[in-house]
Amino acid sequence: KGAYGTVYLAVDRTSGEQVAIKRIEDVFRTRTDAKRTLREITILRQCDHPNICKLRDVLVPPDEYTFKNLWTIQEYGGWDLSRIVKNAQKISGWGLKHVKYVTYQLLCGLLYMQSANIVHRDLKPSNILINSKCELKIIDFGLARQMNYQYQEVKETKSDVARAGVWGD
Repeated sequence: KGAYGTVYLAVDRTSGEQVAIKRIEDVFRTRTDAKRTLREITILRQCDHPNICKLRDVLVPPDEYTFKNLWTIQEYGGWDLSRIVKNAQKISGWGLKHVKYVTYQLLCGLLYMQSANIVHRDLKPSNILINSKCELKIIDFGLARQMNYQYQEVKETKSDVARAGVWGD
């Protein structure tokens, strides 16, 4: 159970794969909650990377004008990183090679988000999932923002600095 809903583990009847079903309760309780939900769904639909949790489907009840709850179906990601860190001594075979692989995957996911101009804004161990194959998934994009080009950092070149008279030329 999280701040914005409850997550259930289920099995997809067609593929047999485990999935996570997130029940977002009273999705229109506040304007902020509705915007977070819409933002998360919008961003996840655009993402296509092995280290970003995939959004498989959004289930809306038949009466689209009076519903209160919304369900999202995402790929199952396993344990969260905070749980793994707490239990690392108890996990047999867990070692430096796993830490390096997890770090590599996290950096790949972050690079993908940066290239897509996505700022997560809530990246923490509980929003990073790792499955039994040591595959990492970044989740919970409710606070994320997709920045447009006007917010991109402008890189200064040596000629820009020279024009400003910094080099003393």
